Amino acid sequence: VFELAADSSGARTMNEPRSVMLQLPWPPSINSYWKRTKFGSVYVSKDGKAYGVAVVALIRRLQEAALVGRVALDAKFYPPNRQRRDLDNCLKVMIDAIQASGIISNDYQIKKLSAEMFDPIANGAAVVELSEISEPFTLF
Repeated sequence: VFELAADSSGARTMNEPRSVMLQLPWPPSINSYWKRTKFGSVYVSKDGKAYGVAVVALIRRLQEAALVGRVALDAKFYPPNRQRRDLDNCLKVMIDAIQASGIISNDYQIKKLSAEMFDPIANGAAVVELSEISEPFTLF
């Protein structure tokens, strides 16, 4: 997964894993992301689509190459107010928007996940670090 590159002496070395730091808008809750028609069909809400468009635009402006292989995601959430929230409701919407940007090819690449909720800030935000994982998977 990691390419070999030549160093200044011409010897081949493994590229260092890359990471990307993102400051994203506060994600809508998964509970408000999906809507149902009166016939039972499910679709992404207007707010959900707007969030996805905003995240894709922010990430693409960075002009970063896609991360490859196994990826770790570390998310720090700063809600817009003191309303009680489930931490896990913030994740899926945000991860799907990150994937849509192309910085990861699919959310199945995320093999390590850390998330923490902090005190509120005006308008809310999510600070995310995505990092390629270089160590091989071992069972023990």
